Amino acid sequence: MNETDKVGTTDSRRAARILDAAAKLYMTYGAKRTSMNDIATEAGMAKGTLYLSFKSKDELFHALIQS
Repeated sequence: MNETDKVGTTDSRRAARILDAAAKLYMTYGAKRTSMNDIATEAGMAKGTLYLSFKSKDELFHALIQS
């Protein structure tokens, strides 16, 4: 596995953790009451790390719908 593959794998794992956390929180509290900070905390990462994968709450929500 080369460096590019490792980065892609890490990015996809991070995105999956974020989507799992978002789904859990959206089901519990609703999308409107769930913040990006809530999602980052649930996913076990800093909010800045979350924004590396999803630039906005809307982008994250659309990715979740498509998954």
